[in-house]
Amino acid sequence: MQDHRPGDSSIPRHVAVIMDGNGRWAERRGLSRIEGHRAGLESVRAVVRAAHEVGVRWLTLYAFSLENWNRPKDEVRELMRLLERYLDDGRIEIDNNAVERAVRPVAVGRKNYLFCGSEEGARRAATLYSLIESCRAQGVEPFAYFADVLARTATASARELVPRAWKAARDAAQAAIPKA
Repeated sequence: MQDHRPGDSSIPRHVAVIMDGNGRWAERRGLSRIEGHRAGLESVRAVVRAAHEVGVRWLTLYAFSLENWNRPKDEVRELMRLLERYLDDGRIEIDNNAVERAVRPVAVGRKNYLFCGSEEGARRAATLYSLIESCRAQGVEPFAYFADVLARTATASARELVPRAWKAARDAAQAAIPKA
């Protein structure tokens, strides 16, 4: 892994992760879907630690969609038990570790935003939420950012359009304007 330092401009400030595929992962290995979800918790721990170590300031995990309620009742029940255990048991590392507490939690939507209607909807929402929170972290007004970016998507590179680079270009353009 590349050595990154907190504040490194190549590290995004906000990362959103859609947790998906734990059940399929387990089935391919001949394990129960629940074992896959338990393994997913270990992955969450690793992601949270790595995000902190490289300097990600905000980490959003999308863990349960409306479609998940259609799973077999036993699987949903066990998922809720895992979540409850994760949230309530102070002995579990992810709920009681200084690294995890150092990652600033951000609520990016109300309860109704958790259910995006589909996996693709959740991906789109995660992208939009990430961009909005990245704008806010840079001190950029999200509406102004989106209006400009949508007008320039055909002519600018993706690198130029991330909130940090967008703000730097805007600041440089403002600095170049002669003062009266």
